[in-house]
Amino acid sequence: MELLWKGIGICLITCVLIMFTSKQERDIALILALAGTVAVSAIMVSYLKPVIEFLGHLSELASLNADHLNVLIKASGVAIISEMASLICSDSGNSGLANAVKLLGSAVILWFSIPVFQSLVKLICTVLGDS
Repeated sequence: MELLWKGIGICLITCVLIMFTSKQERDIALILALAGTVAVSAIMVSYLKPVIEFLGHLSELASLNADHLNVLIKASGVAIISEMASLICSDSGNSGLANAVKLLGSAVILWFSIPVFQSLVKLICTVLGDS
């Protein structure tokens, strides 16, 4: 919980610094936003490590296919990273680029999901009795 408050503090301080610098030096404001994003991302990763370990333990208990769990973890990571990149692009005034990053993230998630869809089709074929 302490890291949450540190992350919020970093965000608030970064926002105040950006407010003071954005009128004179837009480049410095963007660098501050990137630095704040990286710092908060590091905090986020520390919270996500136990979640990933728990999902791994849960998959062992339920005898889930590890490949499917990896797809879920990778897709979540891609979604988080592409959303953060999109927001940074939006903050820098590049809304077109922000939308392109979101679309790229969606395409990568679909690409990661192909093995899961293939397994689902095989399962449906097995249930229906087709080979």
